Amino acid sequence: MWLGLAPLGLLGAALIATVASPLAADPRVPTPPARAAFAWSLDQVRALIGAIGEARRHGLDPATYGIAALRAELDLCEELWNTPGSRQLDTLARTAALALANEYRRVAAAQRGPVQPAELDAALAAGRVGSWLSEMAPNDGRNG
Repeated sequence: MWLGLAPLGLLGAALIATVASPLAADPRVPTPPARAAFAWSLDQVRALIGAIGEARRHGLDPATYGIAALRAELDLCEELWNTPGSRQLDTLARTAALALANEYRRVAAAQRGPVQPAELDAALAAGRVGSWLSEMAPNDGRNG
């Protein structure tokens, strides 16, 4: 009878030793990627969407600045992927913000030339993209 239980005892000892010992990472199993850092927070994108919506008050069409694409990508990040952003959202937001800022500068006939990406980067780093765009908006009598 002991002979019949001996293999079970050896199997039990092997399982305990396996569980108790630290396992080396299996190189065949990919490690999950680190969370990516995105330039645009979801709050900054929301502020940008608000600023683009306000462009209508200055005679501009928000659709020109990709507001629908921004909203769709923001929804995907929040509701489907549950991520703090995406590279696509960063690209859409940057392009839209620069386009709107340059249009504001053109309409205001500012002699400063086109908006430099560094100006947007500074506003983004300070967390004030929405207010930066609002400050650039022309005072053309339509925004009252």
